[in-house]
Amino acid sequence: MQRIVSFDPTSRRVRFAHYFTVAYCIIGLVLAVNLRDSVLYATTEFRNNEVGIVAYYPKDWLLDTRSAVLRATDSARLGFKTVIEVNVEPFAPRMSARNVIDGLTLERQAALPYYRNLTTFEQTLRTQDVAVVSEYSYVYAPNDPFLQAITAVVIGRDVLVIRRNQAILITFQADARTYEQDLALFDRFLDALEY
Repeated sequence: MQRIVSFDPTSRRVRFAHYFTVAYCIIGLVLAVNLRDSVLYATTEFRNNEVGIVAYYPKDWLLDTRSAVLRATDSARLGFKTVIEVNVEPFAPRMSARNVIDGLTLERQAALPYYRNLTTFEQTLRTQDVAVVSEYSYVYAPNDPFLQAITAVVIGRDVLVIRRNQAILITFQADARTYEQDLALFDRFLDALEY
């Protein structure tokens, strides 16, 4: 003899079970997004007390401090590897930010093939400092003779901040195909930078 159990979809217990199921799904989605973001946006702290720089660069990037105060490179990227670089140079009272940007332009025109200055403008940073921003492009060709036929157009951005008789130059360079998505990463780096 089988017993038939009646099911009342309007009962109080069933309604609360629906609410708990929906709440449980929403909490699970929020936790999943937080875990994803903590892995994607994980950073490593870099501190140089000599020049007063504290930066947070992406966790899996390669750090080099020989040629600059900080040079972080996305070594996992194929082709041109995205670069974030911080340099600090002395700044004389008679100089202007435009002198520094023009000097960089002259150096790069001699060293980089098909270098072209795109635009220069002023921008107010999170720290309320007014920075001079210069964007440029050039063609990257690897030194490897087997890969020289594979070139990439690189778009770069220099952010120059003058503070305490120092010119702080933050440089970002990325392949033109991934520039927009990598620019968001550079903006997070720039917002967290302390100098």
